[in-house]
Amino acid sequence: MVPMKIGADKAEEYYYQADPVFSLNEHLWVGQGAENLGLKGAVDFEASSLLLRGFSADGSQRLAGRESDHGKNAATDIPLALPKSFSIVALFDNQFREGLKQAFVDTARFVEQNVYGRQTIDGKTEMVDGKMIGSLYFHSTSRAGDAHMHGHLLIMNVVERPDGTHSTLENHPLFKAQTEIRQELYSNIAAVAREHGYCVDLRLDKGMAVVPEISGVSAEVRDLFSKRHAAIEKSGDLANSIRDRLPTLSERDVNELVQLQTKSAKDKDMSQHEMIRSHDLQLQGISTTSEAVIAAAKSAGVAQQQERLTAGEYIRMAVSDLVERESIVSRHDILSTAVRLSVGDSTRTELEKAFQEATAQRDILEVGANTFTTPEMQRMEATVARIAVEQSASFNPLMTKDETQAAVKQYEQEKGFETTKGQAAAIEHVLSGTGRMMLIQGDAGAGKSTAFEAVNSALSSIAGSSGDIIIRGFGFQGKAAAVFEQGSGIRSQTIHSFLQSRSDWDGHSRQLWVIDEASMVGSRQMHGMLERAVTENAQVVLVGDQKQIMAISAGKLFVDLQQHGLVSTSVMDEVLRQKTNYTRDVAAALKDHNMAKAFDLLDQRGNIHQVADSADRINLAAERYIAAGDGALAVTVTNRDRVELIQQIRTMEKFEGRIGQEDHSFNVRQPVNLMGVAKRLAVSYEVGNSVFLNKDMDGMSKGSEALIIGQDTSRNSITVADKQGNEHEIMVRQDGNSLSQYRECESACNIDPLLEVIGVQN
Repeated sequence: MVPMKIGADKAEEYYYQADPVFSLNEHLWVGQGAENLGLKGAVDFEASSLLLRGFSADGSQRLAGRESDHGKNAATDIPLALPKSFSIVALFDNQFREGLKQAFVDTARFVEQNVYGRQTIDGKTEMVDGKMIGSLYFHSTSRAGDAHMHGHLLIMNVVERPDGTHSTLENHPLFKAQTEIRQELYSNIAAVAREHGYCVDLRLDKGMAVVPEISGVSAEVRDLFSKRHAAIEKSGDLANSIRDRLPTLSERDVNELVQLQTKSAKDKDMSQHEMIRSHDLQLQGISTTSEAVIAAAKSAGVAQQQERLTAGEYIRMAVSDLVERESIVSRHDILSTAVRLSVGDSTRTELEKAFQEATAQRDILEVGANTFTTPEMQRMEATVARIAVEQSASFNPLMTKDETQAAVKQYEQEKGFETTKGQAAAIEHVLSGTGRMMLIQGDAGAGKSTAFEAVNSALSSIAGSSGDIIIRGFGFQGKAAAVFEQGSGIRSQTIHSFLQSRSDWDGHSRQLWVIDEASMVGSRQMHGMLERAVTENAQVVLVGDQKQIMAISAGKLFVDLQQHGLVSTSVMDEVLRQKTNYTRDVAAALKDHNMAKAFDLLDQRGNIHQVADSADRINLAAERYIAAGDGALAVTVTNRDRVELIQQIRTMEKFEGRIGQEDHSFNVRQPVNLMGVAKRLAVSYEVGNSVFLNKDMDGMSKGSEALIIGQDTSRNSITVADKQGNEHEIMVRQDGNSLSQYRECESACNIDPLLEVIGVQN
């Protein structure tokens, strides 16, 4: 359903035509702009032709565009296609088909929210709100003659502006909103299905839209009416194809079906009776009937009747999911997420009303122009800020400044090098700090791990005389925690594992907690760490770079605490990782976000290679990796590239004798990364995988592990077996956000500790 620009001649030829199911009188004018021009009800061909060329409906004046355009860019077509099961049921259920027509109209109303005109003032052109002048055309078949109910929303390249004048259409917002438009249609048709006694199974398409299919319409039936147009161009080929696909049909039925399908491809006057007859014959070929298909769909609808969540619950669910990634979210994002979550249960109109009620009751708090958060998130971020300020002098310094300087010199003598000015300042900042929270802003490559190795060494030297001091490191990811521990010598773990664990504090020791890569830590985890720090006598040192990756979960407290001066901060900005002037220049350009200069420098040294073919690109990357020797790191854009690159590197390493020829297999667990709405859809959970529970549910306690043994996409639930073999049903629409899914698979590898390839995206 990709929008496309269309010319006037093409529009006149294609859209306004006879159809086996829909009459010409069923094509409708839509949009407030059309209504303001007096255009209501059935589309008038003459008026449509004039508007396509920029004239008013009566031809008396030009509304937009120029005479020289000749209708070249006359309109934008928004295709609105139904999932196959809806088209099949609509062919045989007249009342359901009428309901779907209204769903198209409702979708057109939503599209109008993305319609803008143009306005030029003092030579500057800008977008302005527009009232849509559109027409909605209904078609029932594919070019192969299969049931394929779809609409074409034709938006004229004429838009009414707020002042009542007209301009041409600004297309960019429509193209940008195409996924939302598709989702709006799916939400509307799922609501129609529910009203007519059907229920739906939910899946995700490639664009991550939630797609409904009518329960009870089998995959075999859907596939039967998903033929390609090329198969029916020649009657001889078509007859052979039908015999292969539907061997139970008599030769007489085969011949009739050939006539009907070739007619559907060439004759616009095919009747609804003939179309239904064609589909009945094909269903007969797989030993069923249209009556049986509808009965199965109705029966599934009755069997799956269950208590629906309210629109308000979906709004709260949407906000909850969104604030896990951003502490402040927009009304638009809340409603868009709620629409995706509630397919089959709530419409946008119901959700908009529920949103207003939630804000009125202060379940959602407005914190700026069209931006919102939850009371919980506001409380957590306020708590972090309050503790940072109120407890800025809660501790005595671990060491005096003189003792710190002496410790730094001792460390330098042991290591045989001098620390940088920034490293020395950071060490002193930590060892003489008095606040509950301290912050170190360290640029990439500035030697943060070295600085904390010195801190660790200094604390080890005074532990006996100053009492017990426990120093611990934390990372957002397991890899980051391991790297920090290796570089600093400080025992480290992930923040998540620590917050899930019980306290092992002895009740009297002073603690120093170092959170590395703190810019990636969200507000909820930061709040959790600070709460435990208060009860476990710990100072918290946040270490990171505000210019690097921001928090995946909600909030950006590391940045905010710096920018608002709430926490005492030490800065490390010397570049140590790069050893040559050339690499330092590249790093400096990247630090300043001067990508053009960085790429220029890399290109001058022959370090940028543009390779169009994927296999050649993988091969070159593998060659460069091996040539680089020990310590090399390869980074890919996708996980698929990562796997292919590792395989190629291993093949080359075997050939060169760097690793043995024999492969070894290991059973490993890989996380199945689900984001947003995908976590709340049963189709995302694969039978045979395992789930871990992040809260109590259905008699299982938080932290439990269970095996997925069943999936129900209409109830949106999965069935799992716990360690004792007991079965439980988890309603993932409600609880999917509290599940972590893992896949166990065999990994064949020839152990090579030097091989490190990172996939940026999964």
